[in-house]
Amino acid sequence: MGKRERPVHGGNREREQAEKAMDTALFYSYSNTNSGTISSFLEGRREPITAARLAEETGVKDARRITRAVEAERKRGVPICASCDTANPGYYLAVGPDALQAYIRQLTHRLKAITQTREALQTTLDQMTGQTRLDLDETEGQL
Repeated sequence: MGKRERPVHGGNREREQAEKAMDTALFYSYSNTNSGTISSFLEGRREPITAARLAEETGVKDARRITRAVEAERKRGVPICASCDTANPGYYLAVGPDALQAYIRQLTHRLKAITQTREALQTTLDQMTGQTRLDLDETEGQL
């Protein structure tokens, strides 16, 4: 048996770590240039701006990196919201607590919808594979 060669870019975990490091570098490179952060591109805009347009304006080649940079800024406390409106999609800054609260409500509704979809698909998978699942919350008082 010969020795297995490791992939050039590493496994999924290494790739994810490398991408995360690049995203962090991207965030800091915005902070250390005249262009500023992603939020600086959003300041003063009346309309949301898509990740693709932000990528164009910032010179980033991949809109997914913009999405990651937005997430990095959100985690640092910047109130960047996103509109899923088909007529006017994109990122925007919350102009106050009411706008941020409205966006949080939208996220909560989307989270509930995603959870319901996930549960329905899990039930379908269980039926396909003949698995039985116990709902421990319902059986708790019966034990």
